Amino acid sequence: MPTSHYDLAIIGSGQGGTPLAGAFARAGKRTALIERVHVGGTCINEGCTPTKTMVASAYAARVDEPDQLPDAIAKALKVMKEEKRQALVNVRLEASYTKTS
Repeated sequence: MPTSHYDLAIIGSGQGGTPLAGAFARAGKRTALIERVHVGGTCINEGCTPTKTMVASAYAARVDEPDQLPDAIAKALKVMKEEKRQALVNVRLEASYTKTS
């Protein structure tokens, strides 16, 4: 396996890591961004962003149609999961494009 040399390495592609890596790369530094699981970190993938979306969707469904809450939540979750999946596909495509260019 060939050896690569970098000016710096950033561990974690969460809310701080990704923009920091981008800033250093734009400044001309050869930058490695290391992520164990998902680009974007815990917050966007499993933490606060999906949780807040679920809570907001459930609240909106409850307020508008109390008797339809289970169906409304299921529909909202389906939409949320697809939007999240598409956003992550876009982020990963951007990251792979940046890595190869």
